[in-house]
Amino acid sequence: MDALRELIQTVKKAWNEIKAFIKSIHNAVDQIKQKKKLRSTWFVCLDNRKPSQVLSRKPVFQVRKII
Repeated sequence: MDALRELIQTVKKAWNEIKAFIKSIHNAVDQIKQKKKLRSTWFVCLDNRKPSQVLSRKPVFQVRKII
């Protein structure tokens, strides 16, 4: 009986550790997604040409970081 209780306790402990590990990975993925969203908003495309110039020239885009 005692061996069965110990087995159940070790399984519960291992299960809780696995759940904590999965939760930490989920949080890390959320943080990475949030950083990617922020990074994509840092860049602005500056194209100050008139519409008539757009057809006559090759597209020139100047990328500038806001932050």
